[in-house]
Amino acid sequence: KRREEKRRGEMSTTRLNSLLEKMSDYDKDERYMATSDLCLELQKDVKMDVTMERRICAAALKQLDDQSSDVQSISVKALGVLLKKVHKAQVGEIAEKLCSLILDGKDELRDIYSIGLKTLVKDMPVEMGPSVCEKLTQRLLGGVQQKEKLDVKLEALDNLTDLLKRFGHQVEADHAQILHVVLAQLKEKPVARKRAAACLAALAQSASDTLLEELFGTLLANLESSESFSPNNNEEQQLLLESSRTQIQTIGTIARAVGGRLGRRLDAIVPVFLKHVGNPNFQGMTMLEENVPDMADDDDDDEDNQALRRQAEHHASDEINELRDNCFQGLESFVLRCPTEIEPHLDGLIHTSLGFACYDPNYNYDDEENNDDLDEEEDDDDDDG
Repeated sequence: KRREEKRRGEMSTTRLNSLLEKMSDYDKDERYMATSDLCLELQKDVKMDVTMERRICAAALKQLDDQSSDVQSISVKALGVLLKKVHKAQVGEIAEKLCSLILDGKDELRDIYSIGLKTLVKDMPVEMGPSVCEKLTQRLLGGVQQKEKLDVKLEALDNLTDLLKRFGHQVEADHAQILHVVLAQLKEKPVARKRAAACLAALAQSASDTLLEELFGTLLANLESSESFSPNNNEEQQLLLESSRTQIQTIGTIARAVGGRLGRRLDAIVPVFLKHVGNPNFQGMTMLEENVPDMADDDDDDEDNQALRRQAEHHASDEINELRDNCFQGLESFVLRCPTEIEPHLDGLIHTSLGFACYDPNYNYDDEENNDDLDEEEDDDDDDG
């Protein structure tokens, strides 16, 4: 029996050596088939020593830079299989290498590197999580904080989100740092803000009650600050709307992730959301619309200025309606996730929802008012006549 096991081991080593050689072949089809066969071989009960593990890991990582996209894709699959066969040290080396490639590797291959790291985080054995995540967390936070390359920031946020979803409790020591770094990304470009919101939602699932209170407190403070700010021009109004929408979207995203844990904050959150939705009795005017900067009357403007003014007002109206939509999505999450805690606010929610069910954002209510004024003037003229 021992001779049979030894013979099989020698055959496996010979087979693996042959495949490793073909993985460096000049023909991309040979490289692809060798990597595919390697995946099949690794799924068997194959025995490898540390040296062979390192050779295979190095070969698979090298193929992430292959000129053939097919070879790149199969190498990602090979890494996923390797994670379940090699020792913890090798998994850590693969993780660090992939993270380094995401942060400093070739721009055109960054998405491939990112897929590789996502595969690792998803498939690596749970017992390897603490040691691997400890190394990854700080590296990914560095990628999030850098300002030179947006795509590096985005991939770092994506991978940090995946890490928190699966191993959030195992990186508890880094939660406070993650919170502060990711919160700062809510001031970046829209695509970064969206991924930062998803990352905060992943963090919230494993965060302590104290940290969750700090998170919601910060978001509410940012949202309420818009009430005391009076924009002087359309550009400032646009920035104000973007900031409000970002905070509301983030709170809604977190609400869907944490469920009932949000309940104790609803008394503070719901009134702020309703204030930003506005009063349906005034054609949906919101608190932000009340702060729109005064513009000169049409009589004092030339035609070009009037056209620019109408365009700016139309754009602002679209932005405000998007803000309302975000608010209603958030309020819907509160109702679904915290049905008991939301009860004191249901009357106000129902009243506002019914009011806006009759509100058509595509209808120009100002024209209706102007027509009423014209009708009144015509009636006055008829009376005088």
